[in-house]
Amino acid sequence: MLGEITTEQLENHAIKKEKDRLIREIISDIVETKTELDAAVQNYNFADCEELLDHYTYKIKAAQTKYNMLLKKAKSQGLTNIEYLANNIKAVK
Repeated sequence: MLGEITTEQLENHAIKKEKDRLIREIISDIVETKTELDAAVQNYNFADCEELLDHYTYKIKAAQTKYNMLLKKAKSQGLTNIEYLANNIKAVK
């Protein structure tokens, strides 16, 4: 009958909804990590003692590692041009 929803359609909808949630979460994490990286670089540039330079060097390396991991995760989910997308989302927020 027209208008009836099958179990398969419901399952497909649930899978798509979960994938969309995962993609939004990945993009949000990328934007957040890029912000952290930018802040660490900015703070490094203005650090005035050796201890702060060491601290921000660590933060930069950690954020770079996390950022690269998230980009790989995004690409594995089929997202393309994710850096461009993340930068545009950040500008809108």
